[in-house]
Amino acid sequence: METQRDLCIHLIDLEDFDAATKLLDAMREASGMDDWMHFHYGLVQFYAQDFAAARQSFDAALQIDPERAVSFANRGVCALRLGDVDAALLDAERAICMDPDQSLGHSLRGDVYLEMNLLEEALANFDQAHLLGPENEIPVINQACTLFRLARYKEAMERADHALSMAPNDACANLVKAECFAALGDQEQFFSWFENAMRLDASELANLDPKVRMHFESDPRFQVLVEKYAQREQRID
Repeated sequence: METQRDLCIHLIDLEDFDAATKLLDAMREASGMDDWMHFHYGLVQFYAQDFAAARQSFDAALQIDPERAVSFANRGVCALRLGDVDAALLDAERAICMDPDQSLGHSLRGDVYLEMNLLEEALANFDQAHLLGPENEIPVINQACTLFRLARYKEAMERADHALSMAPNDACANLVKAECFAALGDQEQFFSWFENAMRLDASELANLDPKVRMHFESDPRFQVLVEKYAQREQRID
């Protein structure tokens, strides 16, 4: 069983979610369900963007082991993706209370505060998440996004650069750099970094700052890039 569980974790790390699901199904048939199984079904469902199913799986894990902070944090992430901000904040608070040294709870609470437009509070939580998990680029990207929204553009760019040193192909970090250059009046750098973001993930267009988009959407270069990468995304789908 331990070997199968190690293999399942390895498959999830490799993002081979179909294989991980088949292995989980086989393990369930052989031995039934426990909190570990529910938790890892939840991970696979989350990465497949089935947030409702993932939330149910993390909830089932908590029914068996209500003392696991990471299950509260992951359930809260799903709640936030489903638009249930109050439940997400409650789960974040529970996760932090149970394990204040775990970064995910602080990161989730930062995401919730960002959703509520409580920017300083969000930044404080992302700072704490980064302090507790310096190897994880996600809190750094969130720091950059929040600093941009606070109009602290040079600090936002520094955080985006740090995130890109950890994850060079992160589309969100590229987009933040583009937004910062736009705010600082450097159109050429905006288009360079915006194209990077679109090339990596065209869906990032939906996250482009509305003021930046309004400023550039009448520019033919902007329209060319949007059409180019939107068409490529449609071909891939």
